[in-house]
Amino acid sequence: MAAKDWRGASDRGGWRERAGAGKAAPRAEGGWSARRDRNHERAEQRYRLRLAAGVLTILALIAGFIAYLVFIPVRTPLLVMAATDYRPPVPPNGWVQEDLAKLATLDRKETVKFITIPWQSSQQGLRELQMRLDATRPGGPGKDVVMLYLSMHGLVNGEGEPCLLPPGASPLDSTTWLPLRSLLDSLFLQDRPGKPKDSTKKLLILDCTRLDCEWRIGLLAGGFAERLPRIVESMAIPNLLVLSASGPGQVAHAAPALRGSAFAHFLWQGLDGAADKEKSGNSDGRVTLKELHSYLDAQVGQWAIENRFDSQHPMLLPEAADWPLVYARKRTRLDLPAGGVDEDPRWAEIAELWLKHEALAAGESRPSDPLAWEEFQQGLLRLEQLVLSGEAYQADYRETLRRANALADSLAHDALPDDLAAYSLPLARRLRPDPEGDRQRGHIAADLAAGKAPESPPGAPSPPAGPPPSDPARLKPAPAAATAPNTADGKPQGPSAAPDDEQAGKTAPPPKPDTPPESQPETDPSPKPDTAPESKPEAAPASKPTPAPVPPPEVAPPQPKGPYPYLTVAEAGWKSLLTRPDPARIPAILALADNARRSLRADVVELHFLRLLEANLDWDAAAGHFPMALVANGLAEEAAAPADCRAVFWTGGLIDQADASRRIANDHLFIGSPESLAEAKRLWQEAIGDGAGKGYESAVARADQVAEAYRLRDRAWRRAPYLAEWLFIRNYEGEVASPSDLCDLLLSLRQFAGLLEDGLEQGRWSDELSRAQTAVNSALGRLEKALADDCYQLRTSAGEDKKTLRSAELAFRVPLVTGQQRNLLREKHLRILASRAAVEAARAAAPGDVSSPAAEAAKGGRPLDMIDRLARWPLHPALFLLDRSPLGDGDADKPAAARELTLLDEKAAEKTGRDRQTVLADLARQGEAVRRLLAATREDVKRWSDQSDRLLTSSEREAGPAARLRAGYSKAERLIGGSAPLLAARLWPREEDSPAGRLRRLDLCLLLQWHGRRATDDFWGPAPGAKTPFFQIAAVHYLESARRLLPGSGALQGEPLSANELLAPRVAAAERGARIDAPDLTLIEEDAFLPHASTVIAPSQFPQGVAAWRLEAAGGRPIDVRTSQGAIRRRLAAPIGGSAAPLEYLVPNDERLQSVTQCRAEAFFRGHLVDRPIAVIHPEASVEVVHVRPVYPRPTVTVHGESRDPGYSVFVFDCSWSMSAHVGGDEANPRRIDMARSALLEILLRLAKSKNPHRVGLRIYGHRAGWNPRNQEEIITRPPGLEIHPSADVELALRPGRFTEGELEAVRNRLDDLQPTGETPLYLSIIQAIGDLRAGPEASQRHIVVITDGFNQQSSGGPAGTRKYRKDVEDELNLAGNQNIQLDIIGFDMAAENPAGERSLADLKELAQRTGGAFYPANDPSGLVAALEQSLQLSRFVVIPAGAAGQTSAEPIDLERTWEVDHPPGRRLPYIVRLDAPGRVAETAVELAGGEAIELFLRGDPRGGPPRLVHQRYGKSLRGFFDPAVDPQDPDQAFYIAAHLPEWRGTAVHFPVSIQNSRAEAFSPRPAEAWIQIAPLDSRDAASFPEYAFYDLLFEPDRPVPVLSCTALNWPLDARAAGLHVWVKFAESPPDRVIRVGDMPRGDRLPIENLAVSLEADIRQDDRQGPARLVLVERHPPGGNVHALKIAMDPPPERSRHRFSRDVGIVRHTFEYEKAPPEEIRNYKIAITRRETIIAGAVTIGEPLKIDIPRAAISGPR
Repeated sequence: MAAKDWRGASDRGGWRERAGAGKAAPRAEGGWSARRDRNHERAEQRYRLRLAAGVLTILALIAGFIAYLVFIPVRTPLLVMAATDYRPPVPPNGWVQEDLAKLATLDRKETVKFITIPWQSSQQGLRELQMRLDATRPGGPGKDVVMLYLSMHGLVNGEGEPCLLPPGASPLDSTTWLPLRSLLDSLFLQDRPGKPKDSTKKLLILDCTRLDCEWRIGLLAGGFAERLPRIVESMAIPNLLVLSASGPGQVAHAAPALRGSAFAHFLWQGLDGAADKEKSGNSDGRVTLKELHSYLDAQVGQWAIENRFDSQHPMLLPEAADWPLVYARKRTRLDLPAGGVDEDPRWAEIAELWLKHEALAAGESRPSDPLAWEEFQQGLLRLEQLVLSGEAYQADYRETLRRANALADSLAHDALPDDLAAYSLPLARRLRPDPEGDRQRGHIAADLAAGKAPESPPGAPSPPAGPPPSDPARLKPAPAAATAPNTADGKPQGPSAAPDDEQAGKTAPPPKPDTPPESQPETDPSPKPDTAPESKPEAAPASKPTPAPVPPPEVAPPQPKGPYPYLTVAEAGWKSLLTRPDPARIPAILALADNARRSLRADVVELHFLRLLEANLDWDAAAGHFPMALVANGLAEEAAAPADCRAVFWTGGLIDQADASRRIANDHLFIGSPESLAEAKRLWQEAIGDGAGKGYESAVARADQVAEAYRLRDRAWRRAPYLAEWLFIRNYEGEVASPSDLCDLLLSLRQFAGLLEDGLEQGRWSDELSRAQTAVNSALGRLEKALADDCYQLRTSAGEDKKTLRSAELAFRVPLVTGQQRNLLREKHLRILASRAAVEAARAAAPGDVSSPAAEAAKGGRPLDMIDRLARWPLHPALFLLDRSPLGDGDADKPAAARELTLLDEKAAEKTGRDRQTVLADLARQGEAVRRLLAATREDVKRWSDQSDRLLTSSEREAGPAARLRAGYSKAERLIGGSAPLLAARLWPREEDSPAGRLRRLDLCLLLQWHGRRATDDFWGPAPGAKTPFFQIAAVHYLESARRLLPGSGALQGEPLSANELLAPRVAAAERGARIDAPDLTLIEEDAFLPHASTVIAPSQFPQGVAAWRLEAAGGRPIDVRTSQGAIRRRLAAPIGGSAAPLEYLVPNDERLQSVTQCRAEAFFRGHLVDRPIAVIHPEASVEVVHVRPVYPRPTVTVHGESRDPGYSVFVFDCSWSMSAHVGGDEANPRRIDMARSALLEILLRLAKSKNPHRVGLRIYGHRAGWNPRNQEEIITRPPGLEIHPSADVELALRPGRFTEGELEAVRNRLDDLQPTGETPLYLSIIQAIGDLRAGPEASQRHIVVITDGFNQQSSGGPAGTRKYRKDVEDELNLAGNQNIQLDIIGFDMAAENPAGERSLADLKELAQRTGGAFYPANDPSGLVAALEQSLQLSRFVVIPAGAAGQTSAEPIDLERTWEVDHPPGRRLPYIVRLDAPGRVAETAVELAGGEAIELFLRGDPRGGPPRLVHQRYGKSLRGFFDPAVDPQDPDQAFYIAAHLPEWRGTAVHFPVSIQNSRAEAFSPRPAEAWIQIAPLDSRDAASFPEYAFYDLLFEPDRPVPVLSCTALNWPLDARAAGLHVWVKFAESPPDRVIRVGDMPRGDRLPIENLAVSLEADIRQDDRQGPARLVLVERHPPGGNVHALKIAMDPPPERSRHRFSRDVGIVRHTFEYEKAPPEEIRNYKIAITRRETIIAGAVTIGEPLKIDIPRAAISGPR
């Protein structure tokens, strides 16, 4: 519908109007004109445009297609060859499979053409590589590029040529390696069809630098990258560029967080286009060579610094070239796998194995197969490597894990036979460890403690007494859960690897991970455990760590089933006895052992010993020695079973000597007599050791020393290579150990090992060996501590950063960080890896710019270069360790260390021109030598082992000593032990085939042979009730076990293994047995004892010893006999072995023999028993006198003074300022005040102790006030504030009165506080002292003593009337009542200063003389004391030899004190006792012989004459006397002979008889000879009992007069009185006859002239160590006078016995000499003096004195 306008008209009609408006339209005449359609025109135009665009598009597509066909891109070929099949000792080529998978993704992006070439063998692999290379068409932007990627281990051979180690090649034979020169020549230079053209651009990518050092294949320090430039430059292959994964001195790191190697990961990213997009590229769509190298240098360098704190910069050779490699495509995101290596469950398996490793290291005492141990350690290290090596090594991991577990089990179990002979508990612990028995120790201890009935089944459960203790010397390693906290090196806490008995069995608490290792002394063989209370636990990690295996909780020991194991029972019982040696427990222990489950043919020797003790010991006599017997015999077996059986080479001689003493001591124990027990104790002590290098303790100490030395040697061998490797690979700053420590360790270890072997051959420990051990211990300890400190720091305080990650990885390369400590460090390591994985995942998702590697490195310090450190080592430690020269190997074909191990300092290294290339070349040559030595190890070991094998299989007697037998094995062991960490794998399938195993078996064989000989020498007989001797059972089993250890060893029958030769004769001798020869026992006299003798005759094959002989009456009642020494014994010692000697003894005549006709003699010798019947008769009684040679104390003299009144004395003491001067003006001398104070106190002490009471006062002046030296107008006082003037400073310190020790103490305290201060108011103090005396009571003597060093000196200004002069003193003295005061002035050291001149001195002298006193100058302390003595007239006395008057320097002593005379014993000498007092002279003479206590009394002369020293009468307990007894030799001399109160002493009565001068005040000399007869009197005063005669002089000591001591033994109880007759002489009578003992007729009697008497002599000695006795027998006619002769000896004996038998007319004299041998006694002289000769001319009493015996004692003890 048409629209309308506003007027209502339509649009249709209005167009004309609009068109015609304004002008008229032209009009054609005659009709209408045509009009064009504009819409049609526009449509036509659009059509034509569309048509033209279509044509142009078709033409453009055709042109583009043509251009694409002409310029189509060609993918760059990438040929990849990688090796993964590497076996130990070559580390795995980690993450190769993952690296190839990443590179393969480039093929799918049409960037490269990925071609994989497998490596089958050296020849086929190289041929296949050639074929694939020849068939490959170049590609890339220029269609002329070929890339070749090789991933293998790169090494350097002995010529310094870089080589590849393809799979299948021998790592120890460099001829099987693939030299890089040969590879390049084969690929690019050899003429062959299809060889790449010279114009082809070739990029060789070498990912071959993953090894920095691997000593086990001779790779001492990388070097592959260092040698590449020379090879590339020298070969000059056209258009060949080489890209190495790292530069010189660097290693290509694996990147577990990136699931590959760092180099391959960023190579993949760079080829994928990142190299064109980052700063290194220009984003032109192509990746050029320089872009790729710049990208790799930045990315890999930054990654190495951030993640490994190390340098890794890929190296391009040559760097100048550049061309496009690949097209750059759009980068795609690569998602890393979700699960990181930190969550790998395999870490838990490895952690458990490390705990086993820790336990094995702690429990291993002697590694029987060092190579098995190293294979186990290397297996653990490889397991960790395999977990971090990617998926390609899964199968290798499983096989290595299985092998590691098998090795752990085999190392935990000994390869020795289970049934070796072990008949001692310590040896059984070492050879027969019983884990089941160990678990039951608690139950056994409970049964023993509870006294469980032996017949009850021991298998019944009983409450456990706690965890079962383990033995300290077990050969088996402890389980991991029971080990103590370990150090980082795997050693347990403390100096010993095993717990002691008390702690064994207790589960150790879990180790604290965050405790630092303490510093330790260098002598400690291992670093201390980590302990640091101040350390704090680590913060909880952000990521979930892999939990380390926790040791299982302690499980209660299972209840025992069935009988207990015998050895466990025996050990528990023996130890319980050692802890509580109660003999009553022996039956229960033996009963429990009898019911135990046995594994031996007889008891152990300890229990066999208990059985013999139980059945044969005299417990009443010997129970007190039972503990020591246990200790000695237990220690013997402990010493004979050392932890290391090689110790016997050192200790065998010591133990053999101690065994000889122990066996004799055991013999004496069964005898049970006091002397035998004393001898047993002495021999046990000798066997145990006296600290002088002998005995069991010394043997145990030496064995421990040897065992520790071998442990140290083996430990150093096992650890030194790893410590050296760790020290070299530790590439971060902060040296924790000095390379000199390593040098010291290696040098001292070589010397130590050699000296240890020399010591074994010689059986001697030298000081040089001790020094070498200390050196090894010190150096090893420092290195171990450095590692422990480093690991502790990494585990605790180190941050979770790149440096810690790299440091931990380096620490993980050595097995010294073990157990829980390693697992804790591994947790931290895995946490860091997890955190780095998150960072790398984020970076992969959003890559960005990288910072400068150099700047990043500067943030944490710069890594160190290993080559720079190796430059200081002209000889590499690995080659030094493998050197054969210390073993005496003269094979010139073997490479050896031509130079000694030295360490150059940095300056010396520079001076010697050891640049980097020189060092690398030297290391390459040394690495080749290492490989040759490692390869030759099997041959060398076999050569040396064959030497010992030939000797052992030889049946010739001259096979040689043990050291020669083991020499070959020892060399092989030293070679293996010293190089085991460097060897690749085990060389022997079984432990017993290895040299160490063979040597161990030989040493154990020698030990068992030696034990067989010990058992034979012990010669223990059968157990009670058995028939076969114990020694036979044990020795045969020992020899059988020895042969089992080394079957077919004919040399074991030769010396020194002669136990078998000794055994057969001993067995035959034991079967024959001993016999007893003894005459019948005839009682011919009525005596208490009968002489008798028996002889125990044993076969000559019996060992030396002592049998226990005893005599039994009917019914088995023992008969106690008396020895020749007079001792009553139940058993006697009968010598066994050698010539049989008769056993002499006295048999008691008692009721046991009166009623029997037969007794039995029995001899017991180490369980062998023999007896013989004997017969009986009766003896008589006698009287016996015993004399013991006296040892008198020193004589003493005491002088008692006379009573007199000493009066009053006031001392005036100068304390003025001048007294502070030094005596004589010499500062080296003490001060005057000190000397004066000391002298005054000495005199006051004598006054206080005097028995005459003294009254003393004291005044002091000049001590409280003085002038200030800085201000002469100022007065200073002590104490401050005291109002006193210096001129009036006088104080009364002690008011005159009675002076005792209490007052002395008060004065001493007062004088000690004095300090010289002020002036010298001398006259004022004297005037006040006069007033003190006047104020006191009247006395006969009043005395003032002034001690001063100067003259009166008073300043003005003092109080009125205090300034005094001489006239004032004189006026005071002239006063009434003061005339009897004596003034003495002592001028002390006044010569030093005299300010007042000579007049002042004269004033003092005149003043003193005016009072009757004197002035005494004194210039030294002694003079001061002497002046005081002279002033006070103190009396003293001195005792001097009679001929030394005026020559003695003896110091007199005060009266009432006792003088001890230095008198030579055994001599009579005259002495002078002299009174030493001013104006009083008295002296007297005495004669002293020893023991006197002379008392003298000072008596004054009432007529005014000089005093005298007199004696007094001694009348203590006087019972009768005779006075005067005139001396017929000197009628003017008479004596007072007195009998004093007798005294009962047991069954004897003691009679004291004094010989005194008739003049009581005169000295009484000792008589030189005496004859005293004492007749017991009955109630009728009849002498119905035998008389006692005494002629051996014995004086009672400490008596003022001679008192003869006479003791009558066995005094008759019915004798109520005694008749005493005395004859004494003061000059000894000459003997009637003197004859030498050796001249006495043998077998006949010596007649005595004029007497019907004969004399017999016999010398006896029951024991070589006991006293020798000379027995003289007088034979008189029956009923004759037996008191006719005096028999004396020259020299006199220590003890003499005179037995008088009146009824039979026999006198037996027994003279005992303690130290004289019998041969010497033969030269002694016998002096025979008749009684008539002695009493002729003697001083005697008219009639015998009758002395009553005290009634109170008559009924006393008999």
